[in-house]
Amino acid sequence: MWWVDVGQMDTVKLKAVPLEESLRAFVWYAHVVMYDSKAQDNGICFCETLGKKLGFWGMMTLFPMKLSVKLDRLTIGVLPVKMKLLLVFESPGWMMILMKIFGVFMSKKMKQRMRMYKAEWQVIDEVLGADKASIPAGFGDCGGTMTLTSDPVTKPYASIDVN
Repeated sequence: MWWVDVGQMDTVKLKAVPLEESLRAFVWYAHVVMYDSKAQDNGICFCETLGKKLGFWGMMTLFPMKLSVKLDRLTIGVLPVKMKLLLVFESPGWMMILMKIFGVFMSKKMKQRMRMYKAEWQVIDEVLGADKASIPAGFGDCGGTMTLTSDPVTKPYASIDVN
């Protein structure tokens, strides 16, 4: 599982990170996932909540265009990670409309893997079979109780303190 809570991100600080460092961080995390035996066997699920603070323009400019292009080149057909499911919670109306438009050009398999929800938090339990203890505390309004005492990626792999 890859949990992303956009609503809790400091978008001002995120935009201040140099392009090369953002790309390096993404590639680094992608390699951690690529070499994880569970991800290799089962694929990966992304569970993302957008929060209520990003509008259309804020989301479109969250990352610089140069970084977006580089990430697209890396992830589309190149990165050997099986994406099994993408759950997006607190999806704004504009995103639902865009997905309907772009859905015309997506394969049936991809459309089944991408699911958008407004506030139906119970589907996390239903779709993933996850109990509250395996969902990060503070992740949207789903009531997760899992707390991390350290970052499970940076702690064993980073050579510098990222906090």
